[in-house]
Amino acid sequence: MASPTEKGVGPLDVTAYGAVGNGTNDDTTAIRACVLEAAQGRGDVVYFPGGHYRISSTIDIPAINTAYHRGVMLQGEGWIFTENGGAAANNPNQGTVQISPTSGFVGPMFDMTGGLGSGNTQPSMQGGIRDIAFENLSGGDSTAVRTNACLSGQFENVKFQSFGANAFVFDGEVFYAFFRNVNMISSQIVFRDRLNHPAFYGCNFTKYSGTGGAFRAEGTVKGWTGTGIPFYSCLFERNNQNAIYINNAFTVDFHSCYFEANNDAPTTDGAAIEFNALAGGAGTLPSAVNFYSSHWRTEQSTREALLKVNGSARINMISTNCAPDASGINAFVWLTGSSGSTKAHFLQCDINSTAGSPSEVAFFKAAGNAPPSGANLITTQCAAFPATG
Repeated sequence: MASPTEKGVGPLDVTAYGAVGNGTNDDTTAIRACVLEAAQGRGDVVYFPGGHYRISSTIDIPAINTAYHRGVMLQGEGWIFTENGGAAANNPNQGTVQISPTSGFVGPMFDMTGGLGSGNTQPSMQGGIRDIAFENLSGGDSTAVRTNACLSGQFENVKFQSFGANAFVFDGEVFYAFFRNVNMISSQIVFRDRLNHPAFYGCNFTKYSGTGGAFRAEGTVKGWTGTGIPFYSCLFERNNQNAIYINNAFTVDFHSCYFEANNDAPTTDGAAIEFNALAGGAGTLPSAVNFYSSHWRTEQSTREALLKVNGSARINMISTNCAPDASGINAFVWLTGSSGSTKAHFLQCDINSTAGSPSEVAFFKAAGNAPPSGANLITTQCAAFPATG
C-alpha cells in the first residue's frame, strides 16, 4: 500500500485531517472528515498510523457501491495482538492502532449503515476493518461498530475488548463476509438478520459475561449446500452460558476448534453451543452440526454440554475429544426435545475425565436418557462412561 500522506490521493491518512492519536485528544472531527472524503471516491482506505484515537460521537460511513468504488476500509498501520491492552497496544512505535470511546459515549463509534440507521437493508460495504484494536476503557455495554447488510466485507486482525453486549452488530443480511483473527474479548458479536456464506478463521470469543452468546446469530444461517458455515481453528473460552447461539441454521461446521469453560454460571445448565434447528418442511434439508478434530473441556463447578440442540438435527463428530473435569451435568450433546428424529454419528471420539462423578458424563443428555435412534459410536472411546446421561 502506498504511503498515505496526502489528502485525496490513494489511502487517506487520518492525521492529514488533524487526528493526533495520543490517547487524549478527541479525534472524532478529523476521522469523520477523512471518512467522508474516502466515501466520495477519493480513496477506499481510511488509514490510521500507530496510536490511540478517541471518539466522542458516531462517525457514519456512507453506503457506496459503484463500479469503481466498493466501500471504505478502515486500515490500521500494523498488528500486534495483546489481550489485555498495555504498552504494546498504546505505543505508536510498535505499529498498533487502538480506538476507544470517550467516557460516557456508548456508541456506535462507527456506523456502517450508510447513515440511514438501524433497519436499513441496502448493502453498506465491500470494505471492512483491518489491523485495529477497539477497546472500551470505561466498561459497560456499548457498541463499537454497527453495520447493516454487508456484502463481501473483510474483517481481519481486529480486536473488540470490554464492550459487553452488542459490541459488533450487523443489523441486516450478511453475504460472503470474511472474518480472520477477529478477537472478541468480553464483547459480543451479533448478526440480527440472515447470515449467508461467511467464514471464520482463527477467531477468538472469550470472557463474555453477558447472556445470549458471545457469538449470536438471530436470523437464518445459511451456507453452501454440503459445506455449511465454517469455523476454522477458533477459540471459545470462559463465556457465560453460551459461547455460541445460532438460530434457524442449515449447517454449521467446526474444524480444529477449542471450547473451554463456556458456562461460568455454575447454577445454570448451559452449553458451549445452543443450536435451534431449522424448522422442517417440504424440500427442507435437515439442519446439521459437524465437528472435525475439535476439543472440548469443562472445569470444576460448571454445568455444561458441548452442544444443546433445540429441535431435530444431524450431528456428526469426527476425531473430537472431550475432557470434562467437573462433576456437574456434562454431555457431548444435550437434546431438549424428542431425540427420535435426531441422527448422530461419532467417529474416533474420546471422552476422558477426572470428574468426581464420571457416571454423569455422557454422550447424550435427553428426556428419558434415550439417545437418538440413529446414534452411531464408531471406534469411540467412552472410558467406561455411559452412552446416555
